[in-house]
Amino acid sequence: MYVNRLQLRNYGPIEQLDIVFPFEAEKPKPAVLVGQNGSGKSIALSHVVNGMLTAQHVAFPDTPEVATNRVYKIRTPRYIKSGADFAFSKVDYMGGWTISELSLQLNKEAYSSQTPLGIEGTDARPLWDSIQPQSWSTLQTNLNTSNRPSVENLFRNNCVLFFPPDRFEEPAWLNEENLNARPEHLNRVTLQGSTDRQVINYGSLRSTKNWVYEVLLDWRIFNQNTAVSIQGQVVWSLVERLMTTILGRGNGIRFSIGDRHRREITVTKPGGTQIPNFFQLSTGEVGLIDMFLSIVRDFDLTGSNWQHPTEISGLAVVDEIDLRLHAYHQYDVHPQLIQLFPRVQFVVTTHSPLFVLGMRRAFGEDGFGLYRLPDGVRISPEEFNEFGAAYEAFQETSAFSNDIRQAVSAAQKPLLFVDGATDIRYIETAAAFIGETDLLSRFELRDGKGDKNLGKVWQAAINSDLYSQPILILHDCDADATSLTKGKTFRRKIPLQEDHPIKKGVENLFSQQTIDKAKEYKYAFINLEEAHSKIVRGQKHDLPEIWTVDKDEKMNLCNWLCQNGIKPESTGGIRWRRSDWGW
Repeated sequence: MYVNRLQLRNYGPIEQLDIVFPFEAEKPKPAVLVGQNGSGKSIALSHVVNGMLTAQHVAFPDTPEVATNRVYKIRTPRYIKSGADFAFSKVDYMGGWTISELSLQLNKEAYSSQTPLGIEGTDARPLWDSIQPQSWSTLQTNLNTSNRPSVENLFRNNCVLFFPPDRFEEPAWLNEENLNARPEHLNRVTLQGSTDRQVINYGSLRSTKNWVYEVLLDWRIFNQNTAVSIQGQVVWSLVERLMTTILGRGNGIRFSIGDRHRREITVTKPGGTQIPNFFQLSTGEVGLIDMFLSIVRDFDLTGSNWQHPTEISGLAVVDEIDLRLHAYHQYDVHPQLIQLFPRVQFVVTTHSPLFVLGMRRAFGEDGFGLYRLPDGVRISPEEFNEFGAAYEAFQETSAFSNDIRQAVSAAQKPLLFVDGATDIRYIETAAAFIGETDLLSRFELRDGKGDKNLGKVWQAAINSDLYSQPILILHDCDADATSLTKGKTFRRKIPLQEDHPIKKGVENLFSQQTIDKAKEYKYAFINLEEAHSKIVRGQKHDLPEIWTVDKDEKMNLCNWLCQNGIKPESTGGIRWRRSDWGW
């Protein structure tokens, strides 16, 4: 079961969102939703989960997780975005399954013959047509009893799990009942229309522990070359692999079950007992173990005969995937575990820049989708706003200065520190256009992470005696920085083009014609404050028109200019000139 597309209109903070989830051939790529608190990440996931639970109820009507004729996610006008007349959602799953809903601020009849603004021409229009005059909401889905066998087949062949943000395992020192609990045999539900598999996983290591117990017994007891023994060994090998990755104890780790007087799963390594009880782990480790063993467990309970983790398929939705995890687990372990299941679609939310960086290291820039909420735009890891906050905190420590000193001392070329990543790309593109690539290759370009940080780079550089290469720290035109030279360290500021409508940033160097062409291509690139007057202490002041580059579009503008720029001698298009750069 995979989710293909999520559309939302006017839900909470989300005005309009349309995410088409990434795939490579038929294999899903992980999808990571990021954004500040209150940006709508959990709201977005709730619509995906609502479809998962609806499908489960159709497949197994006798054991619903949500009461019959009810939904997991409530529909109420309170979630309609302020100022809007309606809220709409539609989720498309692979196989043609859909679930969509529409909520109105008022009963339909209150809108007379007119549709609320924004419904015409969208997928919300058919739902509007289906609402009765005295009603204010509707939910439609083709997941129903008429196609129950095919819906049930989704669960027979896939793991289907949701890990909510309030999942929790009590620590071993508090959870005495679980610490002393012995593993028990599973009692499977085998009645038609019923299931003992749960979509929502709140964190229950006890049930996972019982399943691990069964797997280990299958492998050890049925020691003949039987299907039970072989399948048990396959599952157990994956359990060991997951545990070894999570615990980070090396390949010497192994597991055992105590005798009938002390029925506990023990984690040991050569030389003695490491963890005498499965529950005596850190809260973060327990959470990771439960999450990924639950994926294996849920797929194993489908009854599928599989031989390798790459055969495990399904949908795992995780809200706050970095919950209670150490930095090492966020950056290194979690992406490794996700990689083990290339046919499981992970749709997750996070606040952690370390997790995003770890995903990029594990999957590559294009190996996963990173979506910024509330607009749902796909972004690069560097555009994730949480990086700025995390880096600012890092800059306040002595480690930042040490980082700069190490970079300086290791440099084999003269260093050029600039204000931001866009500056580097502009300089590299301009150098290529004017034939100065060889000259630029003699320098090592570094992103100074903003004007404030360039000041710290200056201090770190002039206080270090470990370097021999010259260093140029280049500020933008609007910086409060004077030209200084100390030894081989130079601080300079790009001259301000006074007649330019953009007074800040490297964009001040581009010609008016260039900026006009960019604004014509995408109006959102440039924010405009119209000319106006104000009276201060009885004096009237006429203020000119001010243009600024939208901070969320700065990289997009850079990409467009670099892709559409032409050589100086060419005609038409966008001109790149030495004067644009102040060279």
